Amino acid sequence: MEILNVGPLEIMVIIAVAFIVLGPERATELGRDLGRAVTSLRRNFNVVQQEVTRQWTEVERPVREIQEKDLSLPKDKPSLSQDDEGARKE
Repeated sequence: MEILNVGPLEIMVIIAVAFIVLGPERATELGRDLGRAVTSLRRNFNVVQQEVTRQWTEVERPVREIQEKDLSLPKDKPSLSQDDEGARKE
């Protein structure tokens, strides 16, 4: 488990230094606040992810319907450039 190229040993050292510098009360407060922040970020990320998925589905549905119905021009119909050449010759 590497987070931002910091391994488990480095994380343990950072926690130990924070515990020594901040003291037991402030270190546990900081840990609790960080845990709440991470939980909040995950929850908000999930909400955003669900909304993006819902919006994408709403956009994708009509595109799929068009693809299924194949509403493109028939292959035997001349293209616009061929029509222009015929008009120029007249």
